[in-house]
Amino acid sequence: MTFHTNGEQYAPVMGGNNQWVMIGTKDGKEETTCMTHRQLEGKAPTWGLNTDRSEMKQHIMCCTDPNNATPVTYTMHKGHHRRL
Repeated sequence: MTFHTNGEQYAPVMGGNNQWVMIGTKDGKEETTCMTHRQLEGKAPTWGLNTDRSEMKQHIMCCTDPNNATPVTYTMHKGHHRRL
């Protein structure tokens, strides 16, 4: 799965309590894409429920059909969502 983001970027997980999924790459390693913060770091992020590290939380990811999920990634730009 390819997302057009650079570096560490996370999207929130719907229905999760402070759960985030990597849509970028950690340390330039593509295999980290689609892993949760808990999988990568062993715990929930301290920045997940506040405004800290907002530069890593610029995207949301939407999937419409769970049987044929083609993710669509949006980025925040001046308070508005823009499709990547």
